Amino acid sequence: MQVTEFMDKDHAAMEKLFASLVARGKDRQNLRDRFAQFRVRMERHMAWEEDVLFKIVEQKTGGQSILVEELTTQHARIKELLAGIAKAIDDGTPFGVLRDDLDAVMSAHEKMEDSSLYPWLDQTLSAGERDSAIASMKSLGKHLQG
Repeated sequence: MQVTEFMDKDHAAMEKLFASLVARGKDRQNLRDRFAQFRVRMERHMAWEEDVLFKIVEQKTGGQSILVEELTTQHARIKELLAGIAKAIDDGTPFGVLRDDLDAVMSAHEKMEDSSLYPWLDQTLSAGERDSAIASMKSLGKHLQG
């Protein structure tokens, strides 16, 4: 399996969860639950990249990658926005601006991954290395829920 295929499946699942984050009426508990599912999935996805894929890039390139640095910066911003949305949901305050900001960061992030990171990994890694990376991500995912 290609890294791109594996990660795109996760992107699709996260996009579906993200789309559900439009507040519906006064049911804050339902919104809280949907957001928790999305957040767990997003945090797992970022851990896959940081703990597996980014390390492979740095190993293969012999050091720090500008692409990895930018993606890591975006992860930090995503984590800030997730925390802000969680607080807004808990406080019962509007979070549309934070959600829109998160959507913009995630879109830019996904474009970088789909145009650069994942294709590079698919081209650079042998089939065995790709399989090993995916197995590592699946194993890590078991520990992170989602």
